[in-house]
Amino acid sequence: MDERQSQIREGAGLEESRINQDFIDFLRKWSTPALLVIALIFGVVAYRNWSTTRERDRIDRAFEELSLVAASGDALPEQYLRVARERGNVRGVGSMARLGAADAWLRAARKGVAPGAAIGPDGELLTEEDLLDAAGVDHALSQAEALYREVLETNRTRSGGTLHAASALFGLGAIAESRGSIGDAEGFYQQVIELAETRAFPQIAAIARARIAGLGELGDVPEPVRRAEVPVEPEAAAESGEELDIQMFDPELMEQLEGQRSPGDEGAPGQDGQGAGEQGTGDGERGAGDGGAG
Repeated sequence: MDERQSQIREGAGLEESRINQDFIDFLRKWSTPALLVIALIFGVVAYRNWSTTRERDRIDRAFEELSLVAASGDALPEQYLRVARERGNVRGVGSMARLGAADAWLRAARKGVAPGAAIGPDGELLTEEDLLDAAGVDHALSQAEALYREVLETNRTRSGGTLHAASALFGLGAIAESRGSIGDAEGFYQQVIELAETRAFPQIAAIARARIAGLGELGDVPEPVRRAEVPVEPEAAAESGEELDIQMFDPELMEQLEGQRSPGDEGAPGQDGQGAGEQGTGDGERGAGDGGAG
C-alpha cells in the first residue's frame, strides 16, 4: 500500500513537471513574437496620436496666421497671399486668404487709394501718390477679379466649397457694379442663386436676390477728388458783433426788418443804439448789432 502511494506521488510529480516544461517551451517559442506584436500595436497608437496632434497644431497655426492678418484692419493683399502660399495646404485657408486679398484690392478701388495708404488723423492722405487715378483703379479691379476667379474655379464643384464659391461670385458682381456693367453683375448674382439653391443655402440665395433688386438704384460712381481741387472755405466770421463788417448787410433789408418789430418788443434797439432786451441773449445781441448799424 505504501509502495503504491509512493508510485502515485512520483507519477503526479512527473506529470506536473511535464506541464511546466511545456509552458516554458511555449513561452520560449512565442514570447518574442507576442511582445513584438504588442509593441507594434502600442507604437501605431502612439504614432496616430502624435500625428493627429501635429495636424491639429498645423491647422490651428494656419488659421491663427490668417486671423492675425485679417485683424490688422487694412492688411495688404500681399500679406493675405503670403498666408495662401505658406498655408495653402490646409483645407480652406488658401481660398480664404485669396478672398481676403481680393477684398483688399476691391476696397482700394472703391476708396480710390492704394492698398495700405497712410492716412493722417484728419483723414488726409500723407502721400499724394497713394491716390489712384483711373488706371490705378482699373488695375486694382483687375487684380481683385483674377483672385476671385481663381477661388471660384477651385471651389465651384468642390464638396464644402459652396461658401467660398459664393463669396467669389459676390466679389465678381461687385466688380461689375464698380465698372458700371449692371448686366454682368446680375449674371454673377444669378449664378449665386443657382449655386445656393443646388447646395441648400436659401439664406445666400436671398442675399443675391436682394442685390439684384438693388441694382436699379445704383448711380454713377463719382470720380475721386484731389485735395488741391477742393474749394477753400472762406474764413469764419468773427464771433464779436463789434468785429463784424457791417457793410455786408443790406441797409434796405435792415430797415425792413426793423420796421417789422413792434415798438414794445423788449429786444428792440433803443434810442441810443443799444439793445434794451433782457429776455433772450440772442435778441439782445441782434439789438446791439442793429444799433451799431444805426
